[in-house]
Amino acid sequence: MNRRYFAVLLISGILLVAVIPSKNILSNPSTGVDSSSDYIPAKYILQDVDKNRDEIEKPRPKYVPGELIIRFKKEATEEEIFDLEIDQEAEEVYASPFTFARVWRVPPSKTVEEWVSFFDKHPLVEYAEPNCFRYALWYPNDPGYGYQWHFDDDHTNNSGGASSNPYGGVNGGGIRMEEVWSITNGSSNVVVAVIDTGVAYENYAIPTDEEGTVKPNVKNYEKAPDLAGTSFWQNGDEIAGNSIDDDGNGFVDDVNGWDFVNNDAHPNDNHAHGTHVTGTIAQTTDNGLGVAGIAFNTTIMPIKVLDYTGWGTDDWVANGIYYAVDNGAKIISLSLGGDALQQLWKMRSLMLMIMEWL
Repeated sequence: MNRRYFAVLLISGILLVAVIPSKNILSNPSTGVDSSSDYIPAKYILQDVDKNRDEIEKPRPKYVPGELIIRFKKEATEEEIFDLEIDQEAEEVYASPFTFARVWRVPPSKTVEEWVSFFDKHPLVEYAEPNCFRYALWYPNDPGYGYQWHFDDDHTNNSGGASSNPYGGVNGGGIRMEEVWSITNGSSNVVVAVIDTGVAYENYAIPTDEEGTVKPNVKNYEKAPDLAGTSFWQNGDEIAGNSIDDDGNGFVDDVNGWDFVNNDAHPNDNHAHGTHVTGTIAQTTDNGLGVAGIAFNTTIMPIKVLDYTGWGTDDWVANGIYYAVDNGAKIISLSLGGDALQQLWKMRSLMLMIMEWL
């Protein structure tokens, strides 16, 4: 797809819906990691975070301990980079094929902030920053939330014509979806990448290493009933289940998307946030079940970058964005957030990424 066109869409998408900015076991399946290392991947650090909604206001760690994301200048040679790694007693644990940034593990002789300052000033380095955590934004679980007055609150379905909008106001403040639907319901040619906690898009046996991330006695991921008629992206160049990277994109069997948390081709949702977001975008509509989606004929590309606690890291998110672009997504949903100061760091990284595409 035209990269300039996508850059505009991506910037617009950030303003509308969210924002961003490696570890071998978390991304490209063609690489491995030394299992003898005492390194603890972010995946397992995050599993220690209580997923209870009551805990959401407790202090959150800002970044992965002892890790940096470093992008070197184009003129830096591999020999120079290796010498720097050895000199500083660092260890490269992942090099992204998308962002061209590297995740380095650094010794405890300096704080993460001190290491960032050191590398950011180094003549070989384009930028350095902590590998920040990202997390799903909170959403209400009230049963009345599903009445969706924000779509088109024309009062006609309520007793006495009362507004469903708790804030009142003329027309309830809806976005007049019924007028939009008279023009379009969206198109299956428009692929929307939902970069989130995954999506309940398939029926699939839960892998052994994911059993502890779901409720006891739950053995299978199940497709959400009101996504039964929703269109999901299909990678026509990949053959499901043959354990071969048929299209040569670096991801084995990625027929519907990718799970950067568990490094597999099944981006299922063991949290609920990503499925909720997907429903808002393209839930099966006019089927007498549940609620409605805004552009319910669009196609959804599930990409999992947040784990069962709703947390993820910048490298997972950045790789998810590149995956979406490289596989034809025209719109990206990033319903996630992070530390305000670090958002400024990520905007710089994002601009560098876009410049690479142009």
